Amino acid sequence: MYNGIRRERDGKTELGKIEAYVVYLLHKKGAYDTGVEEERFISELREWYRQKEGKEIERGAIVEAINNLYEIKAADFDNGNIYLKEHVWGTV
Repeated sequence: MYNGIRRERDGKTELGKIEAYVVYLLHKKGAYDTGVEEERFISELREWYRQKEGKEIERGAIVEAINNLYEIKAADFDNGNIYLKEHVWGTV
C-alpha cells in the first residue's frame, strides 16, 4: 500500500489507509499536472474500494481523507479538480 508521501523538505509523512488509497488512485490517474474531477474521483474510488475490499466505503470518509491530504499539502483543489502535489512511494 502507499504508506508514505515523499515531501522534499520534510522527509516522509505517514498516511492512514483511506488516505493511502486516495493517493494511490490519484497517482495512477496522473493527477500531478492534469488533476481529476472531484466527484467523479470519489465515485471511482468507492467502486474501486468495493471491488478491492468487498465492502462499501462512505463518501464522507473519502472526503475526510482528501481534506487531510490537503491539510498536509499533499493535494490541492482547483475548479473542482483534485491535484496530487507530492510524489509518492510504496505499493498497493
